[in-house]
Amino acid sequence: PGALLTLSRRYLEETPDFEDLLKQEVDKKAASQLEGGTDKVESRDGPLTELLKHHKLALLIGSLGTAGTGALWYVPPMYGVQFMQQFDKLPANAVTFSELLGYAIPTALALFVGMLVDAWGACKVYTVALLAGCIVAPAPLLYWWAHVPQALAVPTVLIGQAILGLLLAL
Repeated sequence: PGALLTLSRRYLEETPDFEDLLKQEVDKKAASQLEGGTDKVESRDGPLTELLKHHKLALLIGSLGTAGTGALWYVPPMYGVQFMQQFDKLPANAVTFSELLGYAIPTALALFVGMLVDAWGACKVYTVALLAGCIVAPAPLLYWWAHVPQALAVPTVLIGQAILGLLLAL
């Protein structure tokens, strides 16, 4: 697809706004060369270099948040239930239904979580979701799943997946 996009890009015309922007950049470089009396054009850092030089904390927080969200969406809902299926001999249909429940709840609550994001702000909702979903909830939930009597395994999995679904909705 890259070669096809490159070929098709050749025949597109630039918008007038983009051409004006390019002209302004060329004029700005020419003016700085004339005023400074040097032929050397000021070099700018690339986006990755700029990110690593000036935004280390934001990069760390964003990377850990992304990793935590990915782990929250995959590890407890999938591996936790598979663990219980293996050791408590859960029926396959109960496991599949619990996984469906864990992912259906966020889908059903998406509109309301959007309203919450509008009211609180995305940063606060994301922070609460990361704290509750990646730090507070998984350990007690997995401990509960690991120590439940076999007779209560199916309702425990369904309740646990419902709790995870609420956290995943955020």
